[in-house]
Amino acid sequence: TCAFLIAAAPAFIEAIFGPKFLPAVPLFRISTLAVLFGCFPLDGLLRARGETRAILLSYAVKAAVTVPLVLLLVETLGLMGGVVSWLIAEGLGKALLVGRLPRALQLRSARQLLGLVPFQDGIRATIAAGVSVAVMLIWDRVIAGHFDSLPHTFFWRLFPVASDAVVFTLTYVMVLHAQGIRVLRVISLFRRQRPALAPVLPAQP
Repeated sequence: TCAFLIAAAPAFIEAIFGPKFLPAVPLFRISTLAVLFGCFPLDGLLRARGETRAILLSYAVKAAVTVPLVLLLVETLGLMGGVVSWLIAEGLGKALLVGRLPRALQLRSARQLLGLVPFQDGIRATIAAGVSVAVMLIWDRVIAGHFDSLPHTFFWRLFPVASDAVVFTLTYVMVLHAQGIRVLRVISLFRRQRPALAPVLPAQP
């Protein structure tokens, strides 16, 4: 998602908001990096382990750090500084939560902590995303100009970004398949199976 939105940012912004907002593409691309933080569900994990104080502390630190960062970076970088300061604060908050994991999970070494990170899967996903972006950009060059004659209404503006999404998704799935990852199998893992209900009546003599 992050790779697609960064690569297709111009088409996405124009489709949703119109061509007047194209100057906001750099801001959108930088803020989209926050999607990567979602790969690490630290908040939910720590809540499950009863570490709510650590979560509250991370929020407090982020709030305290954000104010001076915004004052400093907005003054020097403008609107981009506001987005960058937010990303820095979010990254710091995640780092604080990571520091709490060894205690929450009773880990004895950094090696055990690193063992929780699916590096191989991440590399495969990164390769798939990179190849998909390359193919999508080539596709954009091929169809460049073909949508210029379409009306500039919201519905018709969706066609370029929709075609990019289809090309990106198909390429992503094919590259994952080539790496041995079967997407349909992965999706099937999320299906919930109802456990068989055991009889609750007392046994008859």
